Amino acid sequence: MHNEKSGLRTRLLTRRRELAAGERAAAADALAGHAGELAGPGATVAAYVSVGSEPGTRPLLDALRERGVRVLLPVLLPDNDLDWAEYAGPEALAPAGRGL
Repeated sequence: MHNEKSGLRTRLLTRRRELAAGERAAAADALAGHAGELAGPGATVAAYVSVGSEPGTRPLLDALRERGVRVLLPVLLPDNDLDWAEYAGPEALAPAGRGL
């Protein structure tokens, strides 16, 4: 079971890295198009800011925020513990440790 899961993960990560920038942007926009299905005004959603070849989440974060959804993002503290902070828009994002 572990070998199957590991092999699948390796194949998916390889395929994800092979996607062209345009394909990644289209996937991120498609994901954001589902924001209305995820939550409505007044709801709270925990999310993350994508890095590297991960599926793009920034359009989704903005779409949720525009709908009046409170979006919480994990924050890496100096002691490597995690906390949560409310997403206040792309201009409020700051780099964290570990390439995040």
